[in-house]
Amino acid sequence: MTELLKQFNRKNNCEASEELGQNRNKAVLYVHGKGGNAEEAEHYMELFPECDVYGLDYRTDLPWETNLEVESVVNDLSGRYRHIILIANSIGAFYSINANIGEKIERAFFIHRWLIWKN
Repeated sequence: MTELLKQFNRKNNCEASEELGQNRNKAVLYVHGKGGNAEEAEHYMELFPECDVYGLDYRTDLPWETNLEVESVVNDLSGRYRHIILIANSIGAFYSINANIGEKIERAFFIHRWLIWKN
């Protein structure tokens, strides 16, 4: 599922995919909303300087398919990182809430124009 992830590297940070997660123990996963993209995750690098930041570029639009993509990516990241922080926007929050990932997420931030919910 790494083809669904886009990592935003800092200068002097690990660049080879096999090295990801070895220098740091925290990852941030951003799940965009409708019309968004994985590149939006780059905004969170400044807020989480101690973490490797990833954007999920999901390929489906149906909740029962996209939640499986989210679950698969979180499973992959949890094998490389001790702590995972989820940031999900709008429909991306809906997909993430319906994925079976609760036990693997240390903290979640759900962003919606009518609701800002912090776990």
